[in-house]
Formats: sequence, C-alpha cells, structure tokens
Amino acid sequence: HHRFRGVGDRRGRGLATEAGRAGLVCWREHLNDPQLISITTPANRRSRAVMERLGLTERGETRWHGHGVVWYAIDR
Repeated sequence: HHRFRGVGDRRGRGLATEAGRAGLVCWREHLNDPQLISITTPANRRSRAVMERLGLTERGETRWHGHGVVWYAIDR
C-alpha cells in the first residue's frame, strides 16, 4: 500500500507518472501479485489520467474506508 499526493507547486511536472512507473517496475521485478491496483476518487481526473498513462484500465467503483472510489488495474 503506497500513497502519492501532489503538492501545490509541484503539480504538472510529471512526478506522479514518474512515481507510478517506479512502482510498476518494483511490482514486476519484486512482487508475485498477479495484479496491481490503484484507486482514487471518481472526480480526480488527474490521478485517473496518470493511471491510464501507466497502462492501467478502469475496473469499476467500490467503497474503501467509507469513501466511494474508482479502481484501475493492470495484470501481469
């Protein structure tokens, strides 16, 4: 479980995409999980765009810790 949050003036620099790419490499090289998932709120278009750039596809909506979220995933 990791969490990345954009911080004010750092938005728009591709840091979330870069961090996501590093996470994908870690997952592929060091973990045996058959699927990597990522969640965000349905209204968070920026995070959803990052997930899509990384090759994750939207899989649905659910509740997580009492909040409505949309989840994306990529399979091995």
